[in-house]
Amino acid sequence: MEARNTQADIRWTIKAMRVNQNMTLDQAASQLCISKSMLAKLERGERRLSLQTARAMSHLYGVSLDLFAEQ
Repeated sequence: MEARNTQADIRWTIKAMRVNQNMTLDQAASQLCISKSMLAKLERGERRLSLQTARAMSHLYGVSLDLFAEQ
């Protein structure tokens, strides 16, 4: 049985990927076509990640979309 990411794991992963790419919130939000506020809320776990934004993050950070799968 494959383990799935929890919301807390995804929240941490979103920020870690951005920081690993040496991107500011402004830079990443611009590339993802979302507001800086929205990205910050995603990183804090205050908003749920949409499929569209997960796809954009997958492309931007060069990771599999599966990384964002939840239980």
